[in-house]
Amino acid sequence: MYGEVPNEIPEYRTIGENHVVDESFEFPDFWKDVDGLDDIKAKVSKRMPKLNSWSCEAEMYGYDGGTKIEIWNDEVICFIDARNNDINTLKFCSIIADEFNCKIILKDNGKVIDASYFWLLKEFRDSIATSFTKDPKGTITNRNSKNI
Repeated sequence: MYGEVPNEIPEYRTIGENHVVDESFEFPDFWKDVDGLDDIKAKVSKRMPKLNSWSCEAEMYGYDGGTKIEIWNDEVICFIDARNNDINTLKFCSIIADEFNCKIILKDNGKVIDASYFWLLKEFRDSIATSFTKDPKGTITNRNSKNI
């Protein structure tokens, strides 16, 4: 797995209410042998306020109930608040990913994309979260009709 990049990682997809979680599954460590988490923390801390972390294994930055970045010892998770169309943070996250030669895994569908602001912005605009901010009822109806 470390020698090649998959097109998608199904375990990162948004799951439905009837989904059974495989408790024994372990995510691959995509940060194995990667230096730079301290550099990422430094860049993020200059941009966002530090939040109280709910885990001693992670540092969290951003805004409660909004955009935030969690930095773990084996991954960086960026939550972009689609309600605020926070494209500046989206661009910041793509720049960080590109600088550290990382891929981006999308939560909606588990798709793996290059650290390109252009592609990340396109995926963001096509996301369920962005759709929901524009038309909550239509998005829910569409998802229910697809039985997702």
